Amino acid sequence: MSDLVKISKEPEWPGYDLDRIMYERAVLLARIEVEKERLSFEGERLRHGNVSMSRSFFSRMLGVVGYADFIVLGLRIWRTISPVFRRKK
Repeated sequence: MSDLVKISKEPEWPGYDLDRIMYERAVLLARIEVEKERLSFEGERLRHGNVSMSRSFFSRMLGVVGYADFIVLGLRIWRTISPVFRRKK
């Protein structure tokens, strides 16, 4: 039975060299520093009560979608849901 099953051994991955590891670590540390700065900026803004300028994901989406899009979306949802609420005669 061992003759029927041939296991193909993939070549082993040699891994990263020291330069690549140092580069990846430097990129990671830079990302961490950028996030720290962003969070400290957001914290300062919130402490001073400037909440209205917050640009969360939801507010960005609302900015992109116009009123006409909301109307079309509402009509589609209503057409899908309305048969459930109709009375059977």
